[in-house]
Amino acid sequence: MVWILIALMTGAAVLCVVWPLSKARGRTFAMTGDDLPFYRDQLRALDRDVAAGLVPASEAEGSRAEIGRRLIAAADRTATPAHASANRIRLLAIAAAVALLVPGLSLWLYLRVGAPQLPDLPLTARLAAPNPDDLGAAIARIETHLISHPTDGKGFSLLAPIYVRLGRYADAVRAYERTLVLLGETAERRAAYGEALTLQADGVVTAEARDAFQKALDDDPKSPQPRYFLGLAAEQDGDKPRAKALWTALVDESPEDAPWLPEVRARLAALDQAAPVKPATRLPAPTGEAAASIAALPAGQQLAAIHGMVDGLAARLQQNGQDKEGWLRLVRAYTVLGEKDKAASALADARRNLAADAAGLSQLDGLARELGLGGQG
Repeated sequence: MVWILIALMTGAAVLCVVWPLSKARGRTFAMTGDDLPFYRDQLRALDRDVAAGLVPASEAEGSRAEIGRRLIAAADRTATPAHASANRIRLLAIAAAVALLVPGLSLWLYLRVGAPQLPDLPLTARLAAPNPDDLGAAIARIETHLISHPTDGKGFSLLAPIYVRLGRYADAVRAYERTLVLLGETAERRAAYGEALTLQADGVVTAEARDAFQKALDDDPKSPQPRYFLGLAAEQDGDKPRAKALWTALVDESPEDAPWLPEVRARLAALDQAAPVKPATRLPAPTGEAAASIAALPAGQQLAAIHGMVDGLAARLQQNGQDKEGWLRLVRAYTVLGEKDKAASALADARRNLAADAAGLSQLDGLARELGLGGQG
């Protein structure tokens, strides 16, 4: 398509240049002609009139001079066919040069500065394409509006999913909180709020997120979002039967083209293989008051609080080494925090303390394989 447009534009440009040349050539050829006999006859007729006394001599001189000028001009025109031919050749040469140079230069310039390899981009597609600069400006306008209109629930509900898309999870959580307060709680808003909390916690379904998902599920038992995340929470707790039940029901009740099916099926397959998906990215979620306290902290202090919580768990296990669930949580927590040496040390301590618990040792061995800490001790 682009080459057709280029050809049409080039043709129009060439025509604009050649057309005046052809008009000038037509005017040159229109001046040619053989008028000499006519003017000679006029001179002879004037001489006869003077001889017959029909025209005074004084008037005859003026007429003779005018006819003479016209005769000379006619003689000049008659004597220029070779010049006209040469002029025509010159004009044709100019036209040919224009016809070649204009397209050639246009093509060269387009290839230098254009992008012929790109596909067509219609106006509607360009207008529909997202522009990061426009999105940033729109977000800034809405944020400015909400500063002066803090009770505009629709503004917060509009910003919250945009924050999620941009990875601004803490802002998304705050926006959803304001949306729930100002516009009221619905299953959809509760589920979206829970997802934002989970994303803010790097994929860990926190106690507050679980509460949001459970309330959403109570309001709409068929909603896929809370069912998926509650299954994820169960998996993170090590409750694989509950996770499998939730996800299996979700798969069975979802249409085949549902966008969440591939993810749910992948997690079900991982459950069947006893290999949870990306285990090293999950930190066992704190519950109760601890979760509420951590969630209330600024983002920069939350990690320090989690470290403190993990250290407290390690100290408690030194006093009560028979807490199997505590050891499992501690080993996983150290791994998620990137402290592999401490995780291996905690695993060894757990095996010593649970040496008489065959089921506990089996769980420790499974966790060690899952986290890449080695098999049986």
